[in-house]
Amino acid sequence: MALRVINLVMGQLLQCFEFTAVDGKEVDMTETAATLMVKITPLELICKARPNTHNLLA
Repeated sequence: MALRVINLVMGQLLQCFEFTAVDGKEVDMTETAATLMVKITPLELICKARPNTHNLLA
């Protein structure tokens, strides 16, 4: 049940918001050399609601 909810929430986030990088550059996907794949630089995004979803989110 939880996996279905997570998929639904992620889908809604991707469809209802526009995501851009804070500095406007491409995202650095460099990883550390460890068993856990941790990014070297943290991901910083700005999310903005899409204009056609204002009624849906209100």
